[in-house]
Amino acid sequence: MVALLGAFALLVGCVSLASRAAGGLALTVLSIIAARVVWAGVLTVRAAVWSANYPRNVLARITGRIVIVSSISVAISAALVGWALEAQSVDARWLYGAGAFAGLGAAWLYRAMRVRREFRLLALEAASGGESEPFSLRMLTQILREDGAYREYMLWMGVFGGGTLMLTAQLVLLFSDRLHLPSATQIAMLAVVPLLSQPLFLPWWARLFDGSHVVRYRSRQGWSIVLASAAMCLGVWSGAPLLLWTGAVLLGAAQAGANLGWNLGHNDFTSIGRAQHYMGVHVTLTGLRGGVAPPLGVLAYMGLEAWRAGAGEFALLLPLGMTAAGVLGFNRLQGVLARSENVA
Repeated sequence: MVALLGAFALLVGCVSLASRAAGGLALTVLSIIAARVVWAGVLTVRAAVWSANYPRNVLARITGRIVIVSSISVAISAALVGWALEAQSVDARWLYGAGAFAGLGAAWLYRAMRVRREFRLLALEAASGGESEPFSLRMLTQILREDGAYREYMLWMGVFGGGTLMLTAQLVLLFSDRLHLPSATQIAMLAVVPLLSQPLFLPWWARLFDGSHVVRYRSRQGWSIVLASAAMCLGVWSGAPLLLWTGAVLLGAAQAGANLGWNLGHNDFTSIGRAQHYMGVHVTLTGLRGGVAPPLGVLAYMGLEAWRAGAGEFALLLPLGMTAAGVLGFNRLQGVLARSENVA
């Protein structure tokens, strides 16, 4: 974990070395891609550490406290970045350099982190083949083929999560092209306000998560994403700042619950010994929809704009419909699991 965090920080620092030429652009793109690959490893290993350290009945409440600290720090950083970009007082490359130093410091401090009962975790991983067989595409397809409930959960997560990723990509374009919002305002609406809102709602979501299976949790929590998305859509269509800021707060409240489900939900489908494999499946499929959904959302926006000027804003109906369909899918899966438990 420490090695991954350090590598991620160094890759962020590479962006600060990029020149304002074609070579600098290539270095920036390659550094971002490599950093994303490393971050996928961080997410997978971190989930295994959390699962080993904390019992299931309090897992969300404890990890929620960790997420609160990170949300506040990221919100403050985003606010400072927005101010610097708006004032044009600092070269953006210095910001990446500062982020790299902060990341290296965090990696150094993380050395003190314990993995409770590590011997038990290693034994369970060995018993499940976790030490001898690395995660691969073959393992991913095997898990999805053998675990029908997790396969369907991943299906609806793809529809649901794809909608949220698509919405963000479209909002970035609409905030600039239609509403002509300053960059600092855009960062505040899409990052700072949602992140600062998360600590207020995380404790409530954590209690709900700890008291139920993740599918039942998603069937409830997902409607908050639909509500927040609808508020943002109405704000764009009406151009009303009040609706946009309300949508930003609702988005933060919904994302607080979504983050818990995303980081911890796989534990309800498997044992601790295979938790990292199931999280690997989730991270891989998240990357897949992250590479597909935003471009499709942008293409839908551009296609409507090409058909009729100003019609691009109605492309927001696509992610809104996808998130609603995903929640309905979670509700369907919850009913299937409940019936199977009653039969058993």
